[in-house]
Amino acid sequence: MEAIPLADTTTDPQSLGLPPIYQVGYVVRDVDAIVEQMGPIFGPFNVFESDMPVMYRGVETPVHLKIGIGHSGDLEMEFIEVISGDSPHKEWLDQHGECVMHVAFKVDDVDGTCERLAGLGYELVWRGDVPGTDIVYAYVKGSSDVGGHYLELTQGF
Repeated sequence: MEAIPLADTTTDPQSLGLPPIYQVGYVVRDVDAIVEQMGPIFGPFNVFESDMPVMYRGVETPVHLKIGIGHSGDLEMEFIEVISGDSPHKEWLDQHGECVMHVAFKVDDVDGTCERLAGLGYELVWRGDVPGTDIVYAYVKGSSDVGGHYLELTQGF
């Protein structure tokens, strides 16, 4: 039996200087239906709507999302439905359907981490600040040779 090679260490979060994953984010068409279906596994859920402008591909863009947050132990599960506006979530859903879109990491400096990851081939696609808080978040997208998935970076949680 031939051995299966280990994954390329350049895609390992520790090799990117990132902490452990704390969240897995899915895009879905109907948060309420998913929350009902997944409640026994990841519930109870906190469901809320987010309606604020963000920077999407360098342009301030209004977006309205419905989000369901549940947990499996310390791992947060996020289900995101696009109500209106353009976002990486809509783009991902249009291209891939309902599925995992991103994994998230808590970092001390979102902007500095985005800069560092840009040097490793990750593109800043989405960035926002939660009004009235110190919370900052960003999505960076890896190239197709690392799966093309998004990494979400959060600061201030």
